[in-house]
Amino acid sequence: MRGYLLPASLHLLYLLQMKYLFFVFFALCFSIAIAQETVSKLEDADSELELLPPNVFKNEVLRRELALQGSENAKDAFSKELLNAAVFYYDKKWDNAYAAYMPILEKATDLLYGPLVIRIAKCELERGNIQESRKILMDIKSIKHNKNSWEQVDQVLLEGILMDTAITQSAKKDSLLHRLKSKPSASYDHTLRQKLARMQENEKDTKGAIESYYMLLRSSGPYQDSAFLALQKLAPNSEDYDFVAFLCKKGYNEKCAEKAGSILSNKNSKLDSAKKINLMVSRAEALKHLGKIDLAIAQYKKLLDSIDYNSTWMQSLLRIVRNAGNKAESKRLDSIFQKKFSFSGENANNLWVKALEYEQAKDYTKAIETYKKLYDSKFGKHQRRQWAKFRVGFINFKEEKYAEAANIFAEAAHENLGLMSRSASLYFYAECQRILGNNENAAIAYSAVIADFPLGYYAWRAKQNLKEFELLENIPKLGIEMSDSAAVSWLRALQKKEAGEKDSLVSLERLEQIGILLRSGFEREAYALYDESFKLHKNRPEFYYRYGLMFMQNGEYALAHRMARNFLDIVPREKMAEVPIQVLKFLYPLPHEVKVKKHAKIDPFFVYSVMRQESMFDAQITSPAGARGLLQIMPTTGDFLSKSEKIEKFDRDLLYNAYMNIRLGVRYLNDLYAEYKGDYIGILGNYNAGPAPAGRWIVNYGSLPWDIRVEEVSYWETRDYVKRVMGNYWTYKEIYD
Repeated sequence: MRGYLLPASLHLLYLLQMKYLFFVFFALCFSIAIAQETVSKLEDADSELELLPPNVFKNEVLRRELALQGSENAKDAFSKELLNAAVFYYDKKWDNAYAAYMPILEKATDLLYGPLVIRIAKCELERGNIQESRKILMDIKSIKHNKNSWEQVDQVLLEGILMDTAITQSAKKDSLLHRLKSKPSASYDHTLRQKLARMQENEKDTKGAIESYYMLLRSSGPYQDSAFLALQKLAPNSEDYDFVAFLCKKGYNEKCAEKAGSILSNKNSKLDSAKKINLMVSRAEALKHLGKIDLAIAQYKKLLDSIDYNSTWMQSLLRIVRNAGNKAESKRLDSIFQKKFSFSGENANNLWVKALEYEQAKDYTKAIETYKKLYDSKFGKHQRRQWAKFRVGFINFKEEKYAEAANIFAEAAHENLGLMSRSASLYFYAECQRILGNNENAAIAYSAVIADFPLGYYAWRAKQNLKEFELLENIPKLGIEMSDSAAVSWLRALQKKEAGEKDSLVSLERLEQIGILLRSGFEREAYALYDESFKLHKNRPEFYYRYGLMFMQNGEYALAHRMARNFLDIVPREKMAEVPIQVLKFLYPLPHEVKVKKHAKIDPFFVYSVMRQESMFDAQITSPAGARGLLQIMPTTGDFLSKSEKIEKFDRDLLYNAYMNIRLGVRYLNDLYAEYKGDYIGILGNYNAGPAPAGRWIVNYGSLPWDIRVEEVSYWETRDYVKRVMGNYWTYKEIYD
């Protein structure tokens, strides 16, 4: 055993080494624990931000962060002070905000003086100094004669009255009623009415609250939804027309059908004919969605027989009958439709649906015959007419009659009825030439597709085929690297000028002013300056680019994208082939990039491609169907996804919170990516149209080549959606990868 004993010096060294290793191990474990705790705290903080009401989120998160960044990089003392004060204000540090705003007031311009006084008064109010706040506001003589500005003042005054415990509840209500009688602007009327309704509800004045909520429901203001929810609780059995119409609009089909039917059967009803007709149409649609097809058909027939042969109702009835498989009735109704509404938009839609049904049933003779009816110039530039000849060519393409198809595609492209239909015809003409072995003609045609609109879906397919089949060595890349000054020169060269007209240069100082006002929360003042600039510079590419970029950098993504769309509308399509890379990044931005990348298992650029198409980056947008926010999530889908994400305090209005919408929308896209194993046509088909149609398209066409699969998507909207999102996606990849 002695052979295994260590000398004393070595034994001591061994113990020291072990002690050191233990210390390193302990420190490593401690660091990991600290890191995990930090990550956990960050995730908790993110979760808290996702639960903020949308208006609070915009100010206390987005604008606060922008104000903080701006104060660190401000070019002058006044801007720095204003932005620092705004950070205190967003943080609700009222003492600090008050102290920061007071010295700024002395240096403020006329534009900012009144709004600053209002904000100082608000700080005093929040500090509990109600009387001082009131005194400050009543001393602003310059504002009293401006109705809009005075209403901003009055909102703070009213807030003080409602907070003041020395004022009785009755006096507070009288104050609200007095203001409502003074004919306020529509937006202020809605705010006052909502406060009154809440007060009446809290006082158990149910009758008064119901009356106030109905007035809000009948308005087009921001409180319609909350008024509707309140009325569902306070008057669930109501058969008031506006309440029932809102039930129908929001998709409460069972209640809509029941209550609309009850109102319509009431012989003593005093509704005017327009409202009765609206209820009849709503009831018919509700019955259709409930699967009560016979009742829906009967309701539409009653409309047609007793009111009028309206083309929209006729089209709706024809769709229901056709989907129900009643061929005899469908044929009878179609005959009436053709006679009464030959060249209406509804008949264009009707002919298209018929033709597509024949096509997908492989009855190509009848399909072509029906598509050709849409060739008639009396349909004008209706979208169905734009695509009819393409569809005839596509049928020949599927039947492998490539020479015939090429001729039809060439004719369709030459007619030039619409940008995308022309690009599609050029692209499939190129495909026919390639398959027939005419590679030189194919390369020329593919290049023409790219030149037609370099950012479009078919341009990208053309590029991909040029590369895959080695038809062209130097395939043009999108976006040209150049200096910022060179990019501005490129933009100015595009501007159309009359003879002798000088360029109206965009004021960089004005841009900076608007940005600081936005970050500080002075929206009205910022937009007042913007409106002045717009009058001088509208229809100038440089204006749309510079202002769009400024709005984007200041968190106004929806407005920035509207500027981008205006830019695309006035810049010739062929010029997009030489667009500076800076401009492309403006057209295809990456808002909330950190949050998107945090949640995305799918390619983040694909998320942005969907977001761009779904909402145009407008976090507050609502679709006609009721989808909400950046990734257009339906409220019921939001309920389901929030449970999947284990969000306990989810509220449907949080779908207008950008961070919440991104979290849930990206979760949905991640799930679809896994479900469809990366098949983008399946993912987008489901996201836009739902699982049943997407599943049907995969079963019927999933094994076919990409180009045919896309064109075989039977829903017009979804087919267009797939093309636009994929065009976005490939553009994002080239710009940023």
